[in-house]
Amino acid sequence: MFCAWISFCLPTWGYNNDSRSSGVMGYGLWRECGKGALSSGCSDISGTNLDWYGVVQAMASLGFIGVNLALVLVVLQIFVDKCKGAREIAFWNFVQCVITAVCYLIAVIIFGSKYRSALRSNISDRPEFGYAFGLAVVALAINGIAVAVLQFMEGRSAAKS
Repeated sequence: MFCAWISFCLPTWGYNNDSRSSGVMGYGLWRECGKGALSSGCSDISGTNLDWYGVVQAMASLGFIGVNLALVLVVLQIFVDKCKGAREIAFWNFVQCVITAVCYLIAVIIFGSKYRSALRSNISDRPEFGYAFGLAVVALAINGIAVAVLQFMEGRSAAKS
């Protein structure tokens, strides 16, 4: 959950360490921020013209919403008496966790495959992945583990009834 929040908000999915401008730019889902001699501020990059970047933004947004929804449903199942034995909630939480994992997977794959080649050909001579991209990968892995745990719990509750 925290990995998803951090990766969604920070401008560090990728770095551009450009020797021509002697500065470093960090690229996130929504902002690009610089720290160098020429550019040190942040600018908004939502609504970009790059189709692949728009897909990454959309899929990461759906994944982010799904992670938050999964947390709400798990909290309901743990703390609300009416929801504790509700197999329907567990089933639909499992389904939405699978969809969330697929959305995050698409975002990570597209960003990972397009980022370096797009920057290398247009802007930078040394693009690198940032730590927010790594946290998105961790969020994807944690979501995959959650899917497995929810499937296991659903199987156990079905066997009891």
